[in-house]
Amino acid sequence: MKRLTFLLVFLTCVTFQTRGATKSDYLNVIKAARNNLSAQYQQKLSGWEKTYIPDAFSGYAPPSFPVQLVEGDGFLYHVTGQAMYAKEAVKVLIEIGRLRTYFPAAYRSYQKEYRYGLPPMTNFFHLIPYIRSYLWIKSSGMMTPDQKSEIEKNIAQTADYVFRFHEWGPMNRSILRAAALMAASKALPKHPRAKLWRRKAQELAAPSLAKWTIEDAQIYNAVWLDGLFMYIDFAGDQTIWRQPVRHYYFEYLLQLQNPLGYQAEYGDNHGFWDQTARYMAIYERGAKEYHDGEYKWAAAKMWRAVQKDPKNNNIQTGLSYINAYLWCDDSVRPQEPTNKTTEVLEELYGKKVVFRSGWDPDATFLLLNYRNGNEYGKVPKDYLVNTIPIETEKPDHGHSDENNIGPFMTHKTVLLSVPSYFKRADFYQNKIVARKNEMPDTTYRLLPFLRRQETYRMVTSQKLHFYTFKHADVTRTRVTDSNLGYVWDRVITYLKDLNSFVVFDGIKITKPGLFTFANLWHTQKILNSGKHWYESRFLNVGDIPGRWPNPGKWTLLTYFPEPDRKREGVEFVYNWSFAKDLDFAMYRAVTDSMKAGDRLCFTTVLIPFKHGPHPEVKIKPISYLKSDNYPNGVGVKIVFPKKTILVTARMNLEMEYLPYQTRPRYTYKRGRIGYFWKDAAHRSHRMDTDARWAYAEISNDNINFAFVEATKLLVDQKEIFSSFENSFYTFVSDGKLIHPAREKWECWEDTVKIK
Repeated sequence: MKRLTFLLVFLTCVTFQTRGATKSDYLNVIKAARNNLSAQYQQKLSGWEKTYIPDAFSGYAPPSFPVQLVEGDGFLYHVTGQAMYAKEAVKVLIEIGRLRTYFPAAYRSYQKEYRYGLPPMTNFFHLIPYIRSYLWIKSSGMMTPDQKSEIEKNIAQTADYVFRFHEWGPMNRSILRAAALMAASKALPKHPRAKLWRRKAQELAAPSLAKWTIEDAQIYNAVWLDGLFMYIDFAGDQTIWRQPVRHYYFEYLLQLQNPLGYQAEYGDNHGFWDQTARYMAIYERGAKEYHDGEYKWAAAKMWRAVQKDPKNNNIQTGLSYINAYLWCDDSVRPQEPTNKTTEVLEELYGKKVVFRSGWDPDATFLLLNYRNGNEYGKVPKDYLVNTIPIETEKPDHGHSDENNIGPFMTHKTVLLSVPSYFKRADFYQNKIVARKNEMPDTTYRLLPFLRRQETYRMVTSQKLHFYTFKHADVTRTRVTDSNLGYVWDRVITYLKDLNSFVVFDGIKITKPGLFTFANLWHTQKILNSGKHWYESRFLNVGDIPGRWPNPGKWTLLTYFPEPDRKREGVEFVYNWSFAKDLDFAMYRAVTDSMKAGDRLCFTTVLIPFKHGPHPEVKIKPISYLKSDNYPNGVGVKIVFPKKTILVTARMNLEMEYLPYQTRPRYTYKRGRIGYFWKDAAHRSHRMDTDARWAYAEISNDNINFAFVEATKLLVDQKEIFSSFENSFYTFVSDGKLIHPAREKWECWEDTVKIK
């Protein structure tokens, strides 16, 4: 009996962990939210009527709650057939149009788009739910001819307004307008302008149907995909699901789900807890169209996260789950993803890397976003840049976040966050920030100097390396700023056994001048500090104070092991524009006159730490690894009683090349860098290699090693790895056509016994 009871409990737990929200679950939440809003509707409407202050400059801004209620009513009538829902929907559909009377006629001349008449809805989010409600109750028999005529007039007037004042390009603002116009043409197929609405909808949607979005933002990717799928449903063309670009986005978003079950933040965001209903609907649609259990699992995990969120209020947000219900397929069974560290998804469009230890809630997760403004979509981006003010961001809605690190979390605790909605400038990011031809005051704070320039600069970005090995994962990404004149490589190593990260930031000057480079790491509270290290934690995540209080058990140790005399400190960063919060930035910085070809490097070690006394104990084994060619070669050593771990990077990738034309043009001698250290017994050692990156774990018996692009690796003069010598066809001055040389191996890992 005990075994049977245990088995039943076990199976119940497994079922809860694997099943997602069913259509019934979504429906219950929607009903509860509708009932709550319906009960409060008259009170909320009276409150809006009493407090609404017309603004001639901003134009007419109707409230959103009537549209939310009317969509819920229409939907529930569609699902249940109960007349009370259709009856209320008719009443509110008409009332929405009559709210225009609260906007004075004298103010309407300030907005040129109102010269054709004030539309019932000026917010492009509102027309789709309005039309969906009408379509759901159209055949209910609850509308009189006059009511039907008035509602259809509201649709037509708003559709004409959208037709005359729209934005275009593959982005959220455009696809919502496209979906609304397509819905209007479906609702009023015999209207004289229905064909025009449909044609404009097709034009606006075309760039989104088969191409990438131009946006790089957690919020707007959700809005764009949600709007795109609604457009597809209105248009009635389901062949779109066969296009690889559509399938791409589900994989893209899946890899960006963090261990807590939310979407990682990048670009414009309010916090990872935002847009959950939209993302659940998107995952449900992917699971349905591709019968993919991993997408169903992602929706399930997000659903469970939202239900456990103490600050979530389904009574207020439940109507947002309508699409999740419509697109949910209960026959798809959830299946947990199995991959760990991965690219998201490639180096042309996605331009992101996720370092991941697993998918459980306690897993470690770090996002590197190296996506720039990108070379695609130039025309719509130019259109937006010249239409709306987006001076501090890459177009559109992405931030100045090329090579930015974050979010970073472990054990359900956020260690590094990313800037939220209006914190778009580069100095809000966890990255290298550059300024030129102006010198900061060395007796005053650095951040006010950096803040004097907030405009976005167009840069290019590339992935150079991405590899996963047994003990370490590594990526190397490059940002080139041709205008200021520097190239910045960020090399990130995830030490899996230690659950820590080593970050090398190497900079090469391409145009001479007076430069300031600052390596910034943002936080909200400094708990402890010592020589070149800081223990910090985030108090809240997102731009709504108190919305997501961060658990306090784990903190982050940020360590700058380089012994040089860079400027170092912690300063507060006050964000005056939106959230009114007070953050801090830990930094190291250099100001110097530099010539083309000069190089410098910043080294940072990020260590998750369960908060307790003596955090410096975590720092003690770690120190800078000396090289015979700094800053071309940099490294970190971690010395334990029975083993030593080395992480090295050759920041100068060109030094290996010969000055004359031969193949192969690289040699070990020109690329070699020596690294020197002492073990726990204070015995001297050295490692020589031409590897662009190398990891070595050295004990008395074995050397576990991995490298990227090398011909040789030696430890204490013992050859640990050597590529084979082969014959190459080449051209050299002595006239020989065959040249013997060692070919570089792309990557390798192995274990070599010392004894």
